Amino acid sequence: MSAATALKAAILKTDWHSLSLPSGYIDAWRQLHFAAQIVSEVGKSWSQPQPDDSHTNLGWFGSINEGGFESVRSKTMPLFKARLHARSLQLDLQTDDETVKATLDLAGQTLADGMAWIETEATRIGGPRLQPSVPAPDLPHHPISNGATFDSKDQAAFDAIARLYGNTDAMLQTLRKSLPNASDARTWPHHFDHALLSVVKTDDSAAMAATIGIGITPPDCVNDAGYWYVSPWQKHPATDGLNWNELTTGAWVDREGSVPMALLPVTDVAGADEQHDAVSQFIAQASAICLRNLQEES
Repeated sequence: MSAATALKAAILKTDWHSLSLPSGYIDAWRQLHFAAQIVSEVGKSWSQPQPDDSHTNLGWFGSINEGGFESVRSKTMPLFKARLHARSLQLDLQTDDETVKATLDLAGQTLADGMAWIETEATRIGGPRLQPSVPAPDLPHHPISNGATFDSKDQAAFDAIARLYGNTDAMLQTLRKSLPNASDARTWPHHFDHALLSVVKTDDSAAMAATIGIGITPPDCVNDAGYWYVSPWQKHPATDGLNWNELTTGAWVDREGSVPMALLPVTDVAGADEQHDAVSQFIAQASAICLRNLQEES
């Protein structure tokens, strides 16, 4: 059995909920991106800082249809975390015993309102911030950044984004068991990508020398629809002699001066037949090619 076939077989064991993309899905995606900044405040200011900024990232909780994003736990007592329900735009603060201590419906609220709420409620539960937070750079343009309110009326659009992240999380959590030194799947609030990182090689000082990032990311300058990606990286790029085989689904995107990245737009999958098979094939095939190339390079 080839590496790609084995990886695909593992991914296909996960649940998949059919995707469709209503016209407002990008707006819903942008709104959730901004809402995630509120949730990440708990990790930024009430948890233990990490050198790689992983204290700021978010995990996926719940089911594919009813889940959302949650912060890392606080360092303060009682331990608590913030959560964002993806379908409803509802925020809550929850202690480790799963007691909900505060809730806020973001619909009709501004980003500033949400930030003020989490400042007040997190301080009430865990005391003052342990360290200041740093706003995420390069957030996408959206009226919310200029004071507009969140709006969750387009339920189908928020359902679509919840399914994009829920489906992807299920696949990544299974895939990580078959990849070398793979991290948990996490959402990084600055780009709002949900991804894992597999460390293929380290150097003599145990620093990363070759990695593969696999995940999903919102529309950006690479693709204006949003996409799944498989992104190899080398500390000392060596592209000569490597074979980036044509993909059955998706395609390689050239990155000048570096190895290419595999990309599958979400619009190529939503509404199509055999969605799970198509995404699994893309991730498995591109990952196997990256593993082969990075492992062969000295």
